[in-house]
Amino acid sequence: MGESIKGRRSANGFRPDINGLRACAVLFVVFYHFGFLHLKGGFIGVDVFFVISGFLMTKIIVTGIKNETFSLRYFYLSRARRIVPALLVLVALLLFFGYFFLPQGNYKELSSEATNALLFFSNVYYWGKNGYFDTDSQEKWLLHTWSLSVEWQFYLLFPVVLVLLYRFWRKGISAFGYKFDSGLVVIILLFVCSFFSCVILSRSAPVASFYLLPTRVWEMLAGGIVFYLDDRFCCAGRYSRFVSFLGWGSLATCAFLFRENFLWPGYLAALPVVATMLIIYARHDACFISNRVVQWIGARSYSVYLYHWPLVVVAYFLGVDGHVLWTMFFVVLSFVLASISYSFVENPCRLYLARGGIFRERYTLVPGVCMVILFSVIIHAKVSVLPQNRLLSFVRESAAALGEIDNRDPRREECFEAATGAGSPGCVYGGESVGAILMGDSHAGAVARSFGGAAKAHGKGVLFWGMSGCPTIKGFKRNGVSQCLDFNNWAFANIDKISRDIPLVIVNRSSLYLLGEVGSSGVAQPLGFISRSPQSADEKWFQQEYQTKIVETACMLAKTREVYLVRPVPAMGVHVPKTLAQQILRGEELRVVLPLEKYYSRNSLVLEAQDRAVQECGVHILNPLPAFCDAENCYGSKDGRSLYSDADHLSEYGSQFLQPMFEQIFQNESEGTCSLQEDIVPM
Repeated sequence: MGESIKGRRSANGFRPDINGLRACAVLFVVFYHFGFLHLKGGFIGVDVFFVISGFLMTKIIVTGIKNETFSLRYFYLSRARRIVPALLVLVALLLFFGYFFLPQGNYKELSSEATNALLFFSNVYYWGKNGYFDTDSQEKWLLHTWSLSVEWQFYLLFPVVLVLLYRFWRKGISAFGYKFDSGLVVIILLFVCSFFSCVILSRSAPVASFYLLPTRVWEMLAGGIVFYLDDRFCCAGRYSRFVSFLGWGSLATCAFLFRENFLWPGYLAALPVVATMLIIYARHDACFISNRVVQWIGARSYSVYLYHWPLVVVAYFLGVDGHVLWTMFFVVLSFVLASISYSFVENPCRLYLARGGIFRERYTLVPGVCMVILFSVIIHAKVSVLPQNRLLSFVRESAAALGEIDNRDPRREECFEAATGAGSPGCVYGGESVGAILMGDSHAGAVARSFGGAAKAHGKGVLFWGMSGCPTIKGFKRNGVSQCLDFNNWAFANIDKISRDIPLVIVNRSSLYLLGEVGSSGVAQPLGFISRSPQSADEKWFQQEYQTKIVETACMLAKTREVYLVRPVPAMGVHVPKTLAQQILRGEELRVVLPLEKYYSRNSLVLEAQDRAVQECGVHILNPLPAFCDAENCYGSKDGRSLYSDADHLSEYGSQFLQPMFEQIFQNESEGTCSLQEDIVPM
């Protein structure tokens, strides 16, 4: 009975074991993206798909070449029949629903993604964006098409290489008593080059290594190697079962133990790749993959892959990602939509186009793709003139909440982002005559216009010196920001050249550099150091050194002028505009709250250091809490509008509530002001 099954499988070319492998690969990916069953390493499913694709394509191409039946044209058309129709329908559906549900910026971004997806250029497009594992990636509707682009680029190049190879070099190489096929020799050489490029670039250029074909092609070539080995050294008998279960065990181990913070795809990617090679090579139909359910999923794996990711994005925008019931709902919906796609798009289109020959494919697929691409380009160019009433009312409200993300200082690029280790542009906010100096990091930049407004009311202006990720602490060295130390040295050297009658205000997100990001998991890692790098933020010597430097810096500056230290602005721990937008979509009360107890717990070390500076050298304290907090909580919104542009930076709307705090500086000062001296060192 077993032999008859094997024979039938060989006769029609269908491999239930490979179809089962497809099913497991897509389940890995779907469960990983939805956070289902805590399958943290499910992203290896894409690597499994690459190996399968390499095996099947090598088999089709090499068998065709040796039988003198291979045609590049028919090969490309067969791949298009398999991939394009379902992708085209998905993109068209997203553009259609996006018209009613996506704000201007998101709809414009979707149009760009759609164009690149249909041109099979997504991997290069997303390479220029964020990394695959970044949080912002969950806002990209067609992010998953990067792997389709990699495969298509492989389909375009690989057959050309093999056709030329077998035309000019058929003899191969004899070594160790065996004759090695020329195709196998070249594939192994390319495999080695690509693999080592992948390992090296995964460290130096991880995003490029993840998305681009040269550092991914070794996974597909691994499948090609299996084809040659399977053709020459067949795995049979009891060894087949052993090799199969070794592969499956290794693959399951990777899926459950790997984590997204691993360097990927580095050398560790070889483990699931080799495991997949073993499964394909074994040709063993294990009972857990040969049943009807798994085979059903395997047949629809492409459509499942296509439709699951947009649902992940929907769950993210609704803010229900991670909720068990919602997760189960979206997982099931992925398979329902995939079944519809397979039954009414993918399979019928493949059969229809195959029966119609080249003419039907050329005059059906090409115009369809061109029409959707043209529509995407028009959307991208004309999205600003689309009618605002196209959006449903609750979507418009949600879009308005998201608008606070861009409600930041319009001079940000000129006055803040242009700062380097050589100095600051030295922009003045408010009036022309400088009456105060503002120094600090991006939290200082977020309140510069508000401070300037308070100064202008008193006929004065505010000189701003700030650099992103660089707190005003003498001797502080920021991890990954080499210019921070130089910038602070420049500022400390030049501030003495400004009249001592002008007070200095310091605004920093000081707790961040000491404790790491809010809500970070695992061991808290500081974002910088002073004398030496600590192993964790919990080390007492580091905390004491950091506090001491805050006090020393404030007191050093207070020797020549009045110094004001601003208490930390509450960091809400969630992206406030996005959270409000999600609450609107879910019909919930608009409420983003940080218990005051948590604020004091996180900022206690910084608050202690500021209080010490008050006692030791008479600096002044400015407290923003009355503007945002009551006796129990701090709030991320006011009158339904976000006070923040993200999780911790005040928006222009939010920062205006600090004007009364800043006006305290000017209320008791004389009317006389001083201008900058000419000898300040320029940038």
